Amino acid sequence: VAEEGFHFLKKRIIRLNTPDVPIPYSPNLEKAIIPNAKLIQENVKKLT
Repeated sequence: VAEEGFHFLKKRIIRLNTPDVPIPYSPNLEKAIIPNAKLIQENVKKLT
């Protein structure tokens, strides 16, 4: 979409990804850095 259909978009592109760090082995730490539903919802609201 970003490469070939950019001119069709009405809003800017937002990337939702983990920080540029290794994924922790601990499940609690892993949950802390992986994008969750709340983060996704907040970013979708920014686009509307």
